[in-house]
Amino acid sequence: MTIKIGNKDIFGNFKVTIDDVTFEEFLEFAEEDITCELLNGVLVINSPASYKHQAISRFLLTYFDLVGLESGTGRSLSAPFIIKLAGEWAPEPDVFFFLNDKKDRVKKAFFEGIPDIIVEILSPKTRDDDLNIKVPKYLQQGVPEIWIIDPDVHELVIHQPGKRKQVFNARDSLVTSPTIPTIRLRLKWIFEEDVNPLKCLQEIGILKK
Repeated sequence: MTIKIGNKDIFGNFKVTIDDVTFEEFLEFAEEDITCELLNGVLVINSPASYKHQAISRFLLTYFDLVGLESGTGRSLSAPFIIKLAGEWAPEPDVFFFLNDKKDRVKKAFFEGIPDIIVEILSPKTRDDDLNIKVPKYLQQGVPEIWIIDPDVHELVIHQPGKRKQVFNARDSLVTSPTIPTIRLRLKWIFEEDVNPLKCLQEIGILKK
């Protein structure tokens, strides 16, 4: 993907910011093929994610959604769907999960309010925003559970308001969501490129073989 400034094309890894943008202006600008979010009134446009990043996002979206459907608990969505979190805050998490009682918060172009789990996958261009801007805001707003995934070191960190973070870095670690216990998986599945979500559900006992 490239973007044009004047008569110059910008390509590769990039991050563009525009200050003093309202939520209404952001909605008018945002399109399905543009990776962007609104962080405290700042429009942030990032270059497309890497294949590794996309593979992790694809697995978690599919896995979370299947768990939600099989257990009858909720559904999952992913970028480029945004969350209207508060005021001029409209982040675009990589993946998020919400319980069935929040289905009415899914609007045409955004999710309104606080989902139950938010997942951010770190990359060189988004790491600082994810860790230093978005996680503190998520915690402040009362997001029950935030997953931070670092593909470079195969690590998962779970943050919750008022609690110590949980760190998982052993490949065979069994990760269970603190707030939605039906969501559980082995850490290694997140980073295995060819992992089959259906077989994972069978192994964990959510789906019958």
